[in-house]
Amino acid sequence: MKTKNSLLLLLMIFTLASCNDSDDVIAIFTGKTWKLNAIYHSGREDRSYWIDKDGNPDAEAFEESLKKKKETGTFTVRFDGAQEGDLIIGTFSGVGYNATFTGEWSCNADNRQINIRSFTPNGSDSDVLAKAFVNAMQNVISYRSNSDINNLHLDFKEKELTKYMSFTVSHEK
Repeated sequence: MKTKNSLLLLLMIFTLASCNDSDDVIAIFTGKTWKLNAIYHSGREDRSYWIDKDGNPDAEAFEESLKKKKETGTFTVRFDGAQEGDLIIGTFSGVGYNATFTGEWSCNADNRQINIRSFTPNGSDSDVLAKAFVNAMQNVISYRSNSDINNLHLDFKEKELTKYMSFTVSHEK
């Protein structure tokens, strides 16, 4: 019994020693296409993008954005990169509705900070959500700790506000 307990204790020590506080950023970000679920502010879906010039909710514009977001291959981003120590460096590309974008990114696995080093938009979108998505991708600052290989949550700055985008893995071809 004493040998069994000693072996169990030894296995637990090795298991704990192999853990670290860094996320596997390569596994979280790369090798998949991420599809936007929604943009959030203060824990709720941010609908401020669909306010008309009189300050009223524009339900028609909101529904049009949702319809476009459901279309195949839109509102997506793909990250590629390689790890150099605790830093991941790579490129990304994405599409709003009509507009596309590319850029270079880096991420510190220890503090979850993301640096968008270059951002090149191509084309333009008239859709409110598509414009917000492209702008948000340009201003990403970090990823949230609840991100994993199936869910990605990116913080971004919009003027003085910090908001976040929620993504899931796209299984569309």
